[in-house]
Amino acid sequence: MSRPTTGGKPPRIVVFSEVFYPEETSTGHLITRIAEGLAEKFQVSAVVCQPTYSLRGIIAPRHEVRHGVTIRRVWSSRFNKDLMAGRLANAFTATFTMMAYAIRHLRRGDAVLVVTNPPVLPFAIAAAVRLRGSRMVLVVHDLYPDLLLAARVVPKTSPVVGLLRWASQWLYRTSATIVVVGRDMKSLVEGRLGGRPTPVIFIPNFADVELVRPTSRKTNPILESIGATDRFVVQCVGNMGRLQGLETILEAAELLRHRGSIHFLFVGWGARRDWLEGRIEALDLRNVTLLPPRPRSESGDLHNACDLALISLIPGMTGVSVPSRVYNSLAAGKPILAVAGESSELAMVVREEAVGWVTPPGDATKLAEAILLAESCRGELPAMGERARASAEARYSPAAVGGQFVSLFEGVLQ
Repeated sequence: MSRPTTGGKPPRIVVFSEVFYPEETSTGHLITRIAEGLAEKFQVSAVVCQPTYSLRGIIAPRHEVRHGVTIRRVWSSRFNKDLMAGRLANAFTATFTMMAYAIRHLRRGDAVLVVTNPPVLPFAIAAAVRLRGSRMVLVVHDLYPDLLLAARVVPKTSPVVGLLRWASQWLYRTSATIVVVGRDMKSLVEGRLGGRPTPVIFIPNFADVELVRPTSRKTNPILESIGATDRFVVQCVGNMGRLQGLETILEAAELLRHRGSIHFLFVGWGARRDWLEGRIEALDLRNVTLLPPRPRSESGDLHNACDLALISLIPGMTGVSVPSRVYNSLAAGKPILAVAGESSELAMVVREEAVGWVTPPGDATKLAEAILLAESCRGELPAMGERARASAEARYSPAAVGGQFVSLFEGVLQ
């Protein structure tokens, strides 16, 4: 395909993201792989920051080329992101320096890819895009102010809610194309476009189908290390924050504490990890193990260290966010117990692929009942696992998802 030119220079795809390689957090990993896939066909550069998440303290080169992507790392503060003040400082300094870079270096005709994390970043890049005559593709991972309302960070009556709703509408209407990671998001975003014909395209996140493959739990090193090879293990992996409904999961664990065959395994980090550890100790929940996060190189062992993958959200999250962990659970061939709204993307995936169960958020009793049901259906779990793996390979692999982004940018760059 010939590339259209502007002023004698081919237009580029410029990716703006706070987190990128070598970070291994979900957003950083996803955006890195998307950029590398696009670089197989287009000229791609990435404007990012130094690691502030799992690899905080590591100093990466300010400029490098990796897998065809030209990476430029701008300055930002590097405070502890688990502290709200530190996260806000990192977000605002990263936004300021990336916006300054965009104003200086973007060219008319360039296509810009930006995500909604941190929330202030896409607004700054949108302003720079309008100033420079570029076109922006916005990838919506989280919907604001809806996420803040669900997490009860701000009350519905707060003027902040109205301001954020107006700002998000401006952002969506400024974008050339909007990508949403859930079908439940699509209608909400379209409703905020005010009738404008901006395309809203559903492209899901992807699974690491090469790194994460089904393996035997009998020799799983994580299960061996916690002495749970002979138990029915329910696993919760990833961020431990306000949105994961940790209270409901612990209530279910308490209801099942006398069921010696069932064990809960938490693996991850986040703002509420200390709270979680304290509650496990206070309730003396011996049927619960809490482990620190594992490096991405151990993802295969991690996602195979269970019989049932528990993916939980708090009430009010339908259309607001999609937990990316679901796709690696599929890749590991694990049945999934989704604690989510009936019309959420998570619930739709579990039902469409016939790989598990769905229970309502905030109901510990129904969650405990679903876990008992899953344990009683052990004979059906292998077939669920086979369907899960097949769906990951067919619909949620990097090649399948990356191909959708390539097709999208072929149209944007024409």
